Amino acid sequence: PEAALRDANFKFTRRFHHVEARCREDGLAPEDAGLDRLDSYWNEIRAADKTT
Repeated sequence: PEAALRDANFKFTRRFHHVEARCREDGLAPEDAGLDRLDSYWNEIRAADKTT
């Protein structure tokens, strides 16, 4: 159970950093990006995770 939790935390952190990086690329602060855009960024990295 501990290893599964560690892996889940790592995956969440990596995805969160991806969202932050995409906001920076688009010149936005995450708090100004809007939920639709943040969801779009999150789904980008989720899709990439599924192909690897």
